[in-house]
Amino acid sequence: MVEFVVKSIKSQWKPPFKKDIQEKEHTVYDGQSFEEFNEKNKKNETVFKLIKTEEEKALIEYHDEFTLKGASNPKNKQIWLQKGKPISITFLWGEDGITKTITLK
Repeated sequence: MVEFVVKSIKSQWKPPFKKDIQEKEHTVYDGQSFEEFNEKNKKNETVFKLIKTEEEKALIEYHDEFTLKGASNPKNKQIWLQKGKPISITFLWGEDGITKTITLK
């Protein structure tokens, strides 16, 4: 069992360009999916799945319509998270832009 913090920023593409920022904590077991994704035609899908954990790191898989920010994107959408080192992914195909930053606690 490990804990993650997920910060979500939903940015409107049209005026008034509002931003909605939320932060959630998740306690997750290997194989468990978490962080709901409710965008048009994407109701009740999840963004992340914990694949496995090792000492001070966790392998997660993220939703295939998200893109890893600032790095090359793995084809299988899996990435290792180091404890205390956040990564950000973005979804740019909806009515609003969504960025999710996940940190392993």
